[in-house]
Amino acid sequence: MNSTLPANLFFNFDLPKSLIANAPSDKRDMSSLLYYNSGKITDYKFSEIVNLIPKNSYLVRNVSRVIPARLRFMIDKSEHELFFLKKINNKSFVALVRPGKKFKIGKVFRIGGFVFEVLSVSDSGHRIIQYVGNIHSFDILAFLESHGEVPLPPYIDVDDPNYYKDRYQTVFAKTKGSVAAPTASLHFTDQVLKKLEDKGVKFIDVCLHVGLGTFAPIKESIFDHEMHSEYYEFSEAASVDLNHAKVNNNPIIALGTTALRVLQTVFDFETNKFVPQQGETQIFIKPPFDDFVVDGILTNFHLPKSTLLLLINAFIGCEATRKIYEHAMASDYRFYSFGDASLLMR
Repeated sequence: MNSTLPANLFFNFDLPKSLIANAPSDKRDMSSLLYYNSGKITDYKFSEIVNLIPKNSYLVRNVSRVIPARLRFMIDKSEHELFFLKKINNKSFVALVRPGKKFKIGKVFRIGGFVFEVLSVSDSGHRIIQYVGNIHSFDILAFLESHGEVPLPPYIDVDDPNYYKDRYQTVFAKTKGSVAAPTASLHFTDQVLKKLEDKGVKFIDVCLHVGLGTFAPIKESIFDHEMHSEYYEFSEAASVDLNHAKVNNNPIIALGTTALRVLQTVFDFETNKFVPQQGETQIFIKPPFDDFVVDGILTNFHLPKSTLLLLINAFIGCEATRKIYEHAMASDYRFYSFGDASLLMR
């Protein structure tokens, strides 16, 4: 491990399988919420977040919508699978396929009567696939909505993935493109949002289409790990509001690591301002990084050896991260996508 990383980095730990949430809580806002502020940990229900957020806060949320990115289909009486990763244009996209040996360059196949062809194969196994049928107005996202299923993580054991179609979507999702949910925001209900707005909290919408790479564990060296690029949009209106918040010292809280990664990408440290833009980000936040542009983050509990756990180490410090995760495991907090949340303040 490189010497620039803190010696006390909290990066790997043994997580009991019993703490991995393989189903959502009965109600979104009845999940547990760990609150960390000024070195102190307190336990709440998520619905109580209304009492924890200062009334003059700006909450930044990711409004990307999860698409039904997984396709299962038959070829010669054998089941095959295609996992959509990223749209190139209306007819071309990047995908993972299974079994890979059946999808070489030039392979033509059908899904639900629609014809596709494999154009290329990358070293990582990703395929560029193109629709080659005779429908001129073909739209891959519309096709997925009709033929795909919810791309639930593999540890969520359910016969019908679409059973959780609504629960694996935030209540404010609107811009289609993610293949995994911005999980911290799954806890919000319309009622909680309304109570926060009535309190004077302002919501700022950004978009980052979450890819599988966000949740991928680091398999080798931290310093050799390459983040997958993810598309984001940050509007003029969002920049005006957040620059106003900065000038007036209003607390800015990122609802999830995806929202935080957008804000860290679009902030210009030379001018000390958020800049409207859109594009692809590969930002990888890890210790000893400390130039955060937010005062707090709402986030779920993350995988061992993950980039997201490194981000939390950087945000609140390694010892605080260790303390929080040890408390969470001892208190039976639920981990991963359908798990419980933490509100961490700097």
